[in-house]
Amino acid sequence: MESSEIEVIVGSLAEGITDLRAVDLSRLTARELLQLAGALEVVSRRLDHARDTLAGHIDATGAHGVDGHKTAKAALVHINRVPRAEAHGSIQTARALRRLPEVDAAYAAGRIPTASVRAIARVASNPRVECFLDDLVDRIFAEQACEASHDDLVSFVRDWERFADADGADQAREHAHRRRNGSLVRNDLAGSWHLRGEFGDLHGASMAEVLAAYEHAEWLADRDAAIAEHGPGATPDQFPRTPAQRRADAMLAIFRRAAAAPADAQSPEPLVNIVIDQETLETELARAAGAPADHDASRNSGRICRSTSGHPIHPADAVAAILVGHVRRVVVDAASNVIDLGRRRRCFTGSSRDAALLQSAIRDRGGTTCFWADCNSPPQWMQVDHDQTWRALGPSDIANSQTACGYHNRLKETGYRPVRGPDGTYTYRRPDGTEITPPV
Repeated sequence: MESSEIEVIVGSLAEGITDLRAVDLSRLTARELLQLAGALEVVSRRLDHARDTLAGHIDATGAHGVDGHKTAKAALVHINRVPRAEAHGSIQTARALRRLPEVDAAYAAGRIPTASVRAIARVASNPRVECFLDDLVDRIFAEQACEASHDDLVSFVRDWERFADADGADQAREHAHRRRNGSLVRNDLAGSWHLRGEFGDLHGASMAEVLAAYEHAEWLADRDAAIAEHGPGATPDQFPRTPAQRRADAMLAIFRRAAAAPADAQSPEPLVNIVIDQETLETELARAAGAPADHDASRNSGRICRSTSGHPIHPADAVAAILVGHVRRVVVDAASNVIDLGRRRRCFTGSSRDAALLQSAIRDRGGTTCFWADCNSPPQWMQVDHDQTWRALGPSDIANSQTACGYHNRLKETGYRPVRGPDGTYTYRRPDGTEITPPV
């Protein structure tokens, strides 16, 4: 291809962007605006694929040397004036895609978001998992990346990496545990205090559950204060505190609660649920007994080991929790049905709400979430309601349960309808019966 042909192609792209900017967005309907957002995203992904392919070719051929650059990354940083991390991500992606042709093809067609491809590339660049990147894994990665949200995809590939690289995950877990630290240091100049800490998987997940509960209590207090001052229609921007301030006050409340307890009192332990599939539990128990690690990475796509808030947990920590009894385990079978709730030090009798929240956490890799598409409301805000309404004779059991934030739970009363399919996934319909704008 001649340079003049390349100039024509790039010029056509620039002209198309110019024409697009001339579109009067105010004349488009709400649905047309959302459809345009999806169409542009697909084009953007395809353009990103072309840029990554070019970066990979420069890296593979050594073309960067013509300008005296030591590496392709240095050349891209210089020419494009981008951060080093962005240039590195582009080259790392190009290298990984050579081993993942199905992911590469889906990315080129605009079916996979750029950020999801970057997440796959990071995992694929782990030298200890390269031997597992066969056709089956390539197909699984491509299917997951085309269908899952970004957060779910990241959780999936990290879980896959942790199970495929069991030895590396063990080392990382031990390293994180050894490096745990905490400090509360006064800044005399500013008259403030700085709280810092670093913790391993299990400790961090337990602390995150407690902090989230206290944060939610502070949020409720702010909401009540805003309603008292501004009326029932008060919005979060009218709350007296920022999220960061509420989080700081929640930490202070935890310290004060601990200080108020008698020195010889036994503090109540937070309930942290660890969801683990049966195969992973049995494999880790065998490994703890001295059996060799299971390196059949083709089976790792269905494995899970995390808290119900979505925090990943190493299987060895889950086994330790079972033996010690501080954390409740939730074992699921291949169909993601709860088969054992385990127990803590005292016997646990769960309610139907607990069971529904646990089932929601199992269905979604990100933990207990709202049923509405990509709603990011935190787990402690979830309400449990019927999928088939009570008025329509829907039973109050796990199979007919769904979790939702207050906003989307109320939204159902305005005519918006979530429809859950046999596989547990949802489609969403507007009051007029049409489906909401689907993901691209």
